[in-house]
Amino acid sequence: MQRLRHWWNETLTPRQRSMYTTFLVIIGLTIPCYILGFVLLFAVEPLPGGNATPAPTATFAEPKITPLPPTNTPLPTATRAPTNTPPQEPTNTPLPTATRVPTRTALPTATPSPSPTPSPTITPSPTPSPLPSATPTATIAPTDTPVPTATPTSALPTPTTAPPTPTQPPETPTPTVAPSPTATTVSLPLPTPTLTVAPTQVGVQPSPTPTP
Repeated sequence: MQRLRHWWNETLTPRQRSMYTTFLVIIGLTIPCYILGFVLLFAVEPLPGGNATPAPTATFAEPKITPLPPTNTPLPTATRAPTNTPPQEPTNTPLPTATRVPTRTALPTATPSPSPTPSPTITPSPTPSPLPSATPTATIAPTDTPVPTATPTSALPTPTTAPPTPTQPPETPTPTVAPSPTATTVSLPLPTPTLTVAPTQVGVQPSPTPTP
């Protein structure tokens, strides 16, 4: 009861309480009306001579059965239906047995003899030829320089200098090396000798000094 009162006072809003109160009043007023109606239906008796229609009574009619005179008529006997004879199938004649043909005997197969395996041939590798390490010596060709002759035209002879004629150094042959399949040859440039000529005085023949 406390829970119901708490739910009614604390949980519901005033609008909800007024609506629930209206529903409860309507339900409370209809219940006595239903009870009074059921009591009146069972308590009141029907009035005599009223307009009430009498209920019809059910009448059961018995059927009339007329017995037939007995007649001794023999019942027809059932005739046996002819049995179906299955058609006889022709018997299969046995086929002649096949005679086995003699098989050919296999000829002996020749076993191949192992063939000698060829031994690998060793190809000689060419030996690399060494590079020539000869340093050529420069040869200086002698040059004929005319010796100036003094003329007695003046008391002091005037020295005359003839320019030296430079000579071309001989060409050094470059060695050629045949290429080998395994060795690689590298041709190195050889130094060419240079000639330095010192100035000469009158009456002295210059002597070239080769430098490497």
